[in-house]
Amino acid sequence: LAHFARRPQDAPEALLTGPSLDGTLRAIRIPCEFQLVNPEWDPPHYVNTQYPWDGLEPLEAPQVSEEYNPTVTVVRSVSLSPEDLGCGRVVLDFEAAEAALALWVNGQFAGYAEDSFTPHRFDVTALVHAGKNRIAAQVFKRCSGTWMEDQDFWRFSGIHRSVRLILEPKTHLRDIFVRTPLRDAYTQAALEADLCIDRPEGEVAFALTDDAGNTLLSETLPAAETLTLCRDVGAVALWSAETPNLYTLTVTLKDAEGTIAEVSRVRVGFRQFEMIDRVMCLNGRRIVFHGVNRHEFDCDRGRVMTKELLLRDIRDMKGMNVNAVRTCHYPNTPLFYRLCDEYGLYVIDETNIETHGSWSPLHDWVVPGDKPEWQEAVLDRGRSMLERDKNHPCVLLWSCGNESWCGEDLYQLSEFFRRRDPTRLVHYEGVAWHPEWSATTDVHSRMYAKAADIEAYLQNNPGKPFINCEYTHAMGNSCGGIGLYTDLEDRYPMYQGGFIWDYVDQALRVTAPNGETRLAYGGDFGDKPTDWQFNTNGIILGDRTFTPKVQEVRYVFQDVRLTPDRWGVTVENRRLFAPLAGYDLRWEVLCGREPCREGMADLPPIAPGESRHIDLPMEDVPFGEAETVVTCWLVVREDRLLERGFALAQGQTVFPAETEEPERPADPPRVVNGDHNIGFFSEHLHALIAKTCNQAFRGLISFHDANGKEALLRAPQLSLFRAWTDNDSGNLLKVRDGIWHAVSRYSYISDPAICTAGGVPCVAFTYTSPVLPDLPITLRYTARQQDEMEVSLSFPGIPGQPDLPALGLSFQLDPRLDRVAYYGLGPDENYADRRRGALLGWHHYLVKDGWTRYEKPQESGNRTGVQVLRVTGADGHGVEIAGKDLEVSVQPWLPEELAAAWHAEELQGSCRTVMDVALFRRGVGGDDSWGAPVLPQFTYPSDCAYELRFTLRAI
Repeated sequence: LAHFARRPQDAPEALLTGPSLDGTLRAIRIPCEFQLVNPEWDPPHYVNTQYPWDGLEPLEAPQVSEEYNPTVTVVRSVSLSPEDLGCGRVVLDFEAAEAALALWVNGQFAGYAEDSFTPHRFDVTALVHAGKNRIAAQVFKRCSGTWMEDQDFWRFSGIHRSVRLILEPKTHLRDIFVRTPLRDAYTQAALEADLCIDRPEGEVAFALTDDAGNTLLSETLPAAETLTLCRDVGAVALWSAETPNLYTLTVTLKDAEGTIAEVSRVRVGFRQFEMIDRVMCLNGRRIVFHGVNRHEFDCDRGRVMTKELLLRDIRDMKGMNVNAVRTCHYPNTPLFYRLCDEYGLYVIDETNIETHGSWSPLHDWVVPGDKPEWQEAVLDRGRSMLERDKNHPCVLLWSCGNESWCGEDLYQLSEFFRRRDPTRLVHYEGVAWHPEWSATTDVHSRMYAKAADIEAYLQNNPGKPFINCEYTHAMGNSCGGIGLYTDLEDRYPMYQGGFIWDYVDQALRVTAPNGETRLAYGGDFGDKPTDWQFNTNGIILGDRTFTPKVQEVRYVFQDVRLTPDRWGVTVENRRLFAPLAGYDLRWEVLCGREPCREGMADLPPIAPGESRHIDLPMEDVPFGEAETVVTCWLVVREDRLLERGFALAQGQTVFPAETEEPERPADPPRVVNGDHNIGFFSEHLHALIAKTCNQAFRGLISFHDANGKEALLRAPQLSLFRAWTDNDSGNLLKVRDGIWHAVSRYSYISDPAICTAGGVPCVAFTYTSPVLPDLPITLRYTARQQDEMEVSLSFPGIPGQPDLPALGLSFQLDPRLDRVAYYGLGPDENYADRRRGALLGWHHYLVKDGWTRYEKPQESGNRTGVQVLRVTGADGHGVEIAGKDLEVSVQPWLPEELAAAWHAEELQGSCRTVMDVALFRRGVGGDDSWGAPVLPQFTYPSDCAYELRFTLRAI
């Protein structure tokens, strides 16, 4: 039962000391986030770097508001028997409570704790009695420790992890620390274990077994308060993310009579992580992190994690070829580490310290800095994390925290990590710009460094290996250029990967009065100050729907390379430890855009680091006669997590036709040149071009499908811009793009020039814009064939203007045309700087799904490399465009509608199908979302001349 108050002084003291429960309290289920249980009392609040009270109260560290500090008092009763009280200790264990917790048992104060993400254990032996016991806890949203919890997340409060009452036996294993040194070229292992035992009496028995029940070690030692076991165990199966082999160490405590007092079990992974020649190595081999940062977040429960959700995340990460997680920016729930041990993920375990708002901008009260009064709080947070997680083989590095400046306090934390656990390395990014504190970290870590800057560092004989602790900021439509980072892996041994920011959008699912649900972000709850949708920067949406960014991540992270050729495919196993086994090879050949061969081949085992060519039956494939595309997939046959048939890796080779198709002789349709319109007509073509009506409506005004129905709603418009992305907003591209928006929407069209050359009719218009009066853009409609019309758009180039966001035409089609089939790169949206993971072939989707439902609507849905695209209705009739390497999007919304909407549900009742055909669209960028431009190789200077050309026909 719970009582909600706005301030601690408003929480009735009687709830803490009273003899009975108050029947007026509200029933809640722990664990929970209080703001999600009772948002009317305290709505969810999101800010990024600023402290949530900024501008509301003039606080300086370590001050805490006396006017706003939501306080929840939770009470419940627990019955204990006399037998229960015959144990050694009664311990109340809170796995996590945000941000501070005060505890009363049977009306007596039991203790106080801070740190929202590590356990708080209270010895309540002297406070409990047989029968019913009353437990009361007050949870405060803010405390002095809140100054060190300025992470980029929702500012909740709650008991968001499990609470347990533990009855410890009198003889009790209080602590164990297991280490697994390897020797003889990592072929032989030892087991070291340091034990601390409360009230030892008789003996301690050790047994090390594998999962099949085989015993590798069995030994009994006399009990002592501190005890060390150090034994060779010989050859064992080593642990890695690829081969997560685990053993079980069972520790049995016996009393003086030989009676078992307690049995404890620890899962052991034999592995050795170390620095060799300035390169991080696991079991002697250079490791590369294909990682993600992962906030603990669920759109319904906040930071409350379930086993089902954790397993889903690990399964999906493995399916994306992710091999590592940085626990940004706090220790995760304990079950997560056990699952990472079991299923194989590397972990950077991060201390719950972030003080971003204290130094950005810089204050004279920066926390923690060199301040001695903060040092023990810093050390306590790191100590609590290390002691909880030290036996997990998945944890490779300890991190001192995130974005907390630098100084003596964090340096002392790094030294504590090294003293207490020399088997792991220490990470801290915050000293990257302060070399005087470089000893705080064992690796050089940067956030959002450009690939070129990283390469410059690596070429300068650095003293430490490099990792991107955060990179390719995945906010909205982003992750452009991620392949430029993974390209560094093969060229520089000291480049050891990085961690995408981040995994899942922190969007909360809310229910509207009409019963519909939507995903909400910062500011949607009236929470001010706020950083709006900046918490939607995952590669998956808040409800864990995959975005097209996953298509690229899965490809650039894959550790198997497939390179098809005319005879088969070369399979390269780039894994460090695991042979390729349990997979099949699926393959397909397209000839002239049509399927001509396909099959499934058994994949023989391929050792780590080895390659093998697999012959495929391609003797009859007509290479050279037409464009031929060979695609191969590595698909799962059997796996603990992934479904059979899941494609874990892919490779594709395109073989161009050896001779170009001869140009068809001209066979123009019938032309009707009227006073106001000109028509092109044949059995297969019905097109009407307005030439004298209002200048805003001139051009192609009618185009029938093959069933004689009108396909066009109005004449196509110039498309020299796009709806802006979150990245465009962050680097002000949307401001600079305004001129191209104005040219596209506020141009007038000249009287047409009508000509017939060689019997081929052509109608040409010139666009003129008052914004750029010296920029004539020419649009031509040429009826060269009976069944199609050629469309061309010529851009002459103009100096002194921003890069072009796009060069294309936007067609508004009848909404009955709601199905898309295209031959190009896909299946998911892709852009010039994010298309390595897209495959050339036929792809299909519904128009309503032609955009991506980012929480903040923006540019989306583009497909590159398009040769043919068909938009049809349910009857199969519609329009087709064809060209060379076009970029096309087909969706229900105009770019202005996308740009104006702040949430997906604001886009309602579309009355058109928008087909945008372009020669190019600028990349989406993503090095960061607050200023980084799209890289030059993915932009299009406006001082160059361009021509878009495609054909339009009815089908």
